[in-house]
Amino acid sequence: MSQYQSLSDLKLRLSKQYKPKKFYPDASDPDSEFDDLLTQLEEESRGIIESYKDDVCFEKQTYIKNRQAPDNARISGLVYPIDSVASVEYRQHQEDSWETLDKRKWRFSDHAIILRKVPKRKRRNRVSRTFKRRNRLLDNARRATWNDLGSELKIEYTAGFDPIPQDVIHIQIRLISNMLTQLRKDQTQLPSSPQDMMDSVREEEVFSEDIKELLDHITRTHGMVGVM
Repeated sequence: MSQYQSLSDLKLRLSKQYKPKKFYPDASDPDSEFDDLLTQLEEESRGIIESYKDDVCFEKQTYIKNRQAPDNARISGLVYPIDSVASVEYRQHQEDSWETLDKRKWRFSDHAIILRKVPKRKRRNRVSRTFKRRNRLLDNARRATWNDLGSELKIEYTAGFDPIPQDVIHIQIRLISNMLTQLRKDQTQLPSSPQDMMDSVREEEVFSEDIKELLDHITRTHGMVGVM
């Protein structure tokens, strides 16, 4: 995964509160040392966010997913948010060839791919054949399902954000700020370079409950809740 924000943006947002010389008083080039530290913290904070919200794709990517056809009109359980869908294919048996469903037969939202209509030649008749007369009202009321097409589906789609939402950027800044504060405190108590102390960063302290609640709220607000 690429950076949420550049080093120059990080320095701009953090420079007023954190000075390189405070972290590297004896370094010949404290600015360069601090740049390396911020780059490492950006990666660490990004890992914390993505581990916590592993059902959300913050960076746009393309996926190919095979799954059993659900007995309803929605394909859910995809990486969120869905940005575009290239194709939906289906087949009844593993030995069958894949068939591509006409794009006019389905639509998609941020959360799911929704079946509009099953081709007539594919729709199964689930009305009991013991009746001499079919109940047309029941036939019309029953919505088509993906299982009407076949037992297996293959979906190629793109999910993610471009650019990363600003709310997520702000959360990352808070995480990095908390890490810097913790490193500076530990460095004061036990003199050492910040890089040497990175392994001692305590996630439970920098990734506080209020930040988790904020991230949960933001992902709900942006509609970013999904299931892998």
